Amino acid sequence: MIDYLITKYLKGYTAKSILDIGPGYANFSLAAARVTRADQITYIDCDLSVLNWQITECQKEGLEAKSILMLLSRESIQNLEDKYDLILCQEVLEHLNDAEDVLFALTQRLSDRGKIIITVPTKASEKWLRFLNPNYMKKGSFCGHVRDIDRSDLLRILDSAGLIPLIILSTQPHYFIFHTWLFAMRAPVDAATGRLLSTGIRTKIGIKLLLITKKLFMMTNMHWWGKRLPRNYFVIAQKKRIKRGVI
Repeated sequence: MIDYLITKYLKGYTAKSILDIGPGYANFSLAAARVTRADQITYIDCDLSVLNWQITECQKEGLEAKSILMLLSRESIQNLEDKYDLILCQEVLEHLNDAEDVLFALTQRLSDRGKIIITVPTKASEKWLRFLNPNYMKKGSFCGHVRDIDRSDLLRILDSAGLIPLIILSTQPHYFIFHTWLFAMRAPVDAATGRLLSTGIRTKIGIKLLLITKKLFMMTNMHWWGKRLPRNYFVIAQKKRIKRGVI
């Protein structure tokens, strides 16, 4: 559903350059490039295999791609020279103890008219998955989930970063079902990228559930389901406008 939301809510917005933070093995930056007609994508990740995979995917689309291998911090982002019309920061903030500082630094890397897309797991869904599996996403500081974020936390983080939300949606109900199955069944999942580490029967059943429920929710009312089975928040935000004498 994230690719659908990106296409829907970025329609009419044009961008030249995209920065994708911690992309994992997802193609959301390509969906964003298609709708905004961007021709340059920069990827930042701490996993070289992820970066290599993303560069290959970009080349298939004929896009200019650049990769930066680094750990996220306010200082490392401040050292970036370029500014970007669109930044993707998806499934990242929950991995960071210093999410406020990192997001503030990312805001400074937005062009004047730039937008940032953020997704984070909902606090309710994280508590549910830990109830099912106490070892859910427990790994090192930049691999596992180190904080829960509810709507009020998200609004506070956005505000402290100098961002104003244009859209906040509860979404991904099919992943609520999918992850409930995976983690209840103790299927192996990489905590840093979310990549499935097994092709066994548990994984096959989970993928079938994912496809069936996505189709069902899209055919009925994805927003209604998203409010009742909220796996993620989907946010589009932009920098606060500063008027003369007013912050």
